[in-house]
Amino acid sequence: ADGTPYIKDNKLYLTLTNAGLDFFATAHWGVYTLDLSNYTSPNALEEVGKIFFKRGGKVFGDHAGHIVYEGKGNFLIGVSTWGDFTYQGVQVNYTRVKRDVLHGVHVLEATKLPLPAPLRNPNIEPSYPSTWDPHFTRIKRRWYVAYVESPSQGGANWDHHPALARGGVNAGLSDLTLVGRDAPLNQTEGMVIQKVGHTWYVLCVSGEDERGGLPKKYRIYDLNMEFLGYLNADFTSNIPHPMINPLPVGGNTKWIMLTFDGTDFYGWTGPEPLDYGTHGK
Repeated sequence: ADGTPYIKDNKLYLTLTNAGLDFFATAHWGVYTLDLSNYTSPNALEEVGKIFFKRGGKVFGDHAGHIVYEGKGNFLIGVSTWGDFTYQGVQVNYTRVKRDVLHGVHVLEATKLPLPAPLRNPNIEPSYPSTWDPHFTRIKRRWYVAYVESPSQGGANWDHHPALARGGVNAGLSDLTLVGRDAPLNQTEGMVIQKVGHTWYVLCVSGEDERGGLPKKYRIYDLNMEFLGYLNADFTSNIPHPMINPLPVGGNTKWIMLTFDGTDFYGWTGPEPLDYGTHGK
């Protein structure tokens, strides 16, 4: 909950979305470990768990979320409802469980996270205002939740930008209020809250078709959602999360970054399965 990486037996735990045989709704969520003794090895990444979500009597492969260990065996899970996406909205759901959700297959039930109401697109009706990509961190007795806010989705109407909410002191996640949003952006997602040195930052990523011709870069904000600049790192795949991780090495910190090499499984040559979402090794 304090934002430090979850490392056990010299393995870093992380989640990845596993691509499916079509678009978002066919993907599912996986829990992985990265062997830190040789993390550049092709065999360093291992899938150790899968999490599915039950909603309305059906089980879905919801994904694009965050797992936080709160201590004493308790886990907080936030996830985006992509599992039944039909261009009619996405929301962030969350749940808390008191068991190991990092290993094996789990089916969980979650409820809507009370995020501030997302912006609507006044030029599209219905616009399906949505949220996705939650990332949680507890800072000075307050929960901070970085997330994507999307006025509309689909075709030429994909419009999504970064936002940050904050809870009250010792108030949990029940009274989240908006800190700020970068509403002029329209192709930005992949939210991460990370502390570098003694300073907290909100990180996200903008695509190459960003409104205004902005750089295809990872963006950096402070905890007031004031834009600070760009992360000195490149990416080649479709707007991935800026997954920078601090690793303890003796009394120092080593930083690594997990990303993809941009090689699609089939190469965007047509309607083959396992195309979209396979962003490389």
